Amino acid sequence: SMGVVFASELKAILKCGEVDRSISHAAIDDYMAYLWAPGPRTPFENIKKLSPGTMVNIRGRTIQRSIEYFKHEFVEPSLYSVAKSASAYRDVLRNAVAKQTNADVPVGALLSGGLDSSSIVATMKNIEPGRNIPCYSIQFDDSFQGEGAEDDLPFARRVAESLGCELR
Repeated sequence: SMGVVFASELKAILKCGEVDRSISHAAIDDYMAYLWAPGPRTPFENIKKLSPGTMVNIRGRTIQRSIEYFKHEFVEPSLYSVAKSASAYRDVLRNAVAKQTNADVPVGALLSGGLDSSSIVATMKNIEPGRNIPCYSIQFDDSFQGEGAEDDLPFARRVAESLGCELR
């Protein structure tokens, strides 16, 4: 009989043959509505996610307690104007991108054409306007179109073109 199994990914837990795979109907409802399950839910009733900044104390085969060792404190939105908030966000994004792209080898980016990847590539270009940033995207063939998968390539092309980046 098993005690506690943990892993960074659900598929690793499922490799363990003794794990109860009873379906969580509440989590399935969440996945259908939101494309993810919030909180500790997973598609399986007896497999739970650990929240960010949290650890558990395990003794024997049971979880004794859950400890939140880090919690991000959010400032009341009314304290900042939209312009000040946008400026602060730009500074944080710029610092994070600068830190992650500081390398002695060429750095590229995955570019879907969505808000997140487009913001990162635009920030990279803003930090170093003359820098060649190779961007990579995915193109689905016709067999994926019926699966509800949207092709990122048209959006990525538009962003890459407007930023003067090479798209592969």
